[in-house]
Amino acid sequence: MFFDARKMVEDVPDEMDVCVVGAGVAGLVVARRLSRTGLKVWLLESGGQKADPKAQALNEGQSNFADYPFVASRARVFGGTSTLWTGACVALDPVDFEARDWIRNSGWPITLQDIEGYLNEARADFGIAATTRFQANLNRSPFGQGDLSAKTVAYSAPLNLGARYRDLVSRSQTVHCLLNATVTELFPCESGTRIARIEISIPGKPVRTLSPRMIVLASGGIENARLLLTSNSVHSAGVGNAHDVVGRYHMEHPIRTVGVLPVGDRGPEFLEFTNSTREHGVEVQGTFGLSNDVRRREQLLDLHIRCYRYSRYEDQAPIIAGKRAASAQAPRCGTDRRADLIAALRPVSLRYLAWHTRNKLWHRARFDHLRFMAFVEQEPEPGNRISLSNRRDAFGRQLPYLTYRESRLMRESTKRSMHLMAGALAKAGFPGLRHGDTSLAHLQDYNAYGLHQMGSTRMSSDPRFGVVDKDCRVHGLSNLYVTGSSVFPTGGAANPTWTIAALSLRLADELCDKIRYI
Repeated sequence: MFFDARKMVEDVPDEMDVCVVGAGVAGLVVARRLSRTGLKVWLLESGGQKADPKAQALNEGQSNFADYPFVASRARVFGGTSTLWTGACVALDPVDFEARDWIRNSGWPITLQDIEGYLNEARADFGIAATTRFQANLNRSPFGQGDLSAKTVAYSAPLNLGARYRDLVSRSQTVHCLLNATVTELFPCESGTRIARIEISIPGKPVRTLSPRMIVLASGGIENARLLLTSNSVHSAGVGNAHDVVGRYHMEHPIRTVGVLPVGDRGPEFLEFTNSTREHGVEVQGTFGLSNDVRRREQLLDLHIRCYRYSRYEDQAPIIAGKRAASAQAPRCGTDRRADLIAALRPVSLRYLAWHTRNKLWHRARFDHLRFMAFVEQEPEPGNRISLSNRRDAFGRQLPYLTYRESRLMRESTKRSMHLMAGALAKAGFPGLRHGDTSLAHLQDYNAYGLHQMGSTRMSSDPRFGVVDKDCRVHGLSNLYVTGSSVFPTGGAANPTWTIAALSLRLADELCDKIRYI
């Protein structure tokens, strides 16, 4: 059932079995699983059933990283950031879970095998059936041979998990969702071994406290850490932060233009990588990178390629000027948009627009080059972190401050990966991969970020290097758990949402086992 805290907060009991903070992907998956158990579960969602600018304003933050989209990258609404994403579901590789000598602070305390069953179960949440035939086609493609490895990207349907589970919550007698209720502090008991109560703030209402038996933080890669840090009335460093780990090891997925590959008249061999298709009603597309064996042998961070059709017109000055003028980054880069627009007024621009339109509308249109965009793995560095700024939100809570830098290791690993990829592609019959910053400087306006906020409450068996243990329980606290991408020790190069769902299912099973003893 749904309740609006602005109207009926008095209907919420002081005590409950499980309180899940956040009704996004992670929180909804936990609640759906627990709905089968008979436990009394409350989802506390900071927003409503529809997007609200006042709720979104609670996502504001500050950073050393110019114009980081704190508000636009996250959604305080039932369904969470699943109301914003593209739906891309990609599995991590086995090597992503390993402790790798060449990547400091790497290694999960669990393996891919520990969550494989949950990954299969999570397919139902995203409406993605098995895609074995499509994967077999990718394995036979030029990008699935030798030192290269191809993977399937399956797209969720529906994108919005709130839409999928609204009826389930509406009808449930055991799962209740309290909307417009923001959890603003966690209070440990006197012994410090459990959370005794939580505080919720509601627009226009007095602060309310609740005493759940178990608490799951599922409010995202920034907010999970922020809530632990701002819960500092009892311990000045915050909850779960005895070793100053909360907020550290924040990671992103930089998206970088890394190559242009001539394919001649063999473009049709790559349609499964440039265009989505459907298998058993599921929208799928290919991505590829270096194999796990190559990454281990060469000691590389992960890097996976999304492919786009490319025209040699894009190397010409009028097209470069036109794209620069159209870029949202142009004012920040100090470029003269008017001069670029004038420079773009050449006959070649019309020819490029005709090519571009034809290739957008007709997937069988001819193309002879591919542009490579890489999702790049970032290693976990303690200096990349979420801390607290001096600014405060509407409830008086300190806003997050993001410190973010990209390392030399990441840049060098990307450069070496593309050199190895050029050799592997040449062996497959596709020489001439253009790569390197100088060769691709005119394509840097395509660069972006996945806005995959990972690592700030990372998983580790050692509390000196992690916030939660292998079961996602906060070290030293018997009844506080965290789920979502913030628990990832490393992020690989895969979109994180599918893994988030699998970890959340696994956590729900853990809660069912443990709540009997609390």
